[in-house]
Amino acid sequence: MPYKDPEKQKAYHAAYGKLYSEAHREQKAANMRAWRETHREHHLAIRKAWREANLERERAKGRAYHLAHPEQEAAKKKKYNESHREENAACRKAYYEANSETIKASSRVYHEEHREQILLTLKAWREANREHIQEYREETREHKNAQSKTYHKTHRVQDAARNKAYKAAHPEKIAAELICYRERHRVEIAQRARLGRIAYPEKQRAASRRWYELHKSQAIQSVRKREARIRNVFVETVDRLAIYERDEGKCGICHKFVSINNFNIDHILPIAQGGPHSLINVQVAHPICNFRKGAGARFPQQLRLV
Repeated sequence: MPYKDPEKQKAYHAAYGKLYSEAHREQKAANMRAWRETHREHHLAIRKAWREANLERERAKGRAYHLAHPEQEAAKKKKYNESHREENAACRKAYYEANSETIKASSRVYHEEHREQILLTLKAWREANREHIQEYREETREHKNAQSKTYHKTHRVQDAARNKAYKAAHPEKIAAELICYRERHRVEIAQRARLGRIAYPEKQRAASRRWYELHKSQAIQSVRKREARIRNVFVETVDRLAIYERDEGKCGICHKFVSINNFNIDHILPIAQGGPHSLINVQVAHPICNFRKGAGARFPQQLRLV
């Protein structure tokens, strides 16, 4: 009799249970689903408690299974992500909003520790996917431009503060980058400036006037240097205020006092007649005196010895 021997009894019950399960599989599954629906909270609490009690064992078991079945796990994960795309996106967004500071801090630490490795990986990926990157940029150009405009409109103050702080912290780097950019795009910059002057003449004239008022001495100096170079004469830097102090504020033509807010630098021997743009060939003059004199030359003996 199978009931006399415990081992045979156990085998008999296992075989009978297997046959019963196969014959009533759907009914058992339906009963289990119904029980879980009616005892959902209780069932979840039991599972949670069991997992917490067997956490390490379950993790080890999961890792072993993943290592043994990588392709099946990847396919299962891909299928799940495709069927739960919106739900996953919402969960990621909620998690990021709740833990943004922690995520940013850990990301900064990781990037600082693995900076070279990350740069090499990015470089290799870009080299291998150059065409794909170009296609993606072309496809998303308009969308990204619209997003960028919207962001800058809503974050104008933050952007200005961030740019100001960066410029204050990296003046030499910005100056070097600006010089390199101008060298590489000299033709494009000149073309844009020319088109801008044609399209917005009033705006350009107003900007030029403002710059001239703020940099009057520099503008005059630049014009004099350019004239001197065109005529191939000697050129050196001439400081207007230094000349005013040297001449004690007196006009070199009429010998009367000149206001520091309204004076010209006169070339004793005009550049048009070969005079140098130098300290010994300049003097303070009233604007009207300089205008009346015009390009008429003084005697070379009047050149100053500084």
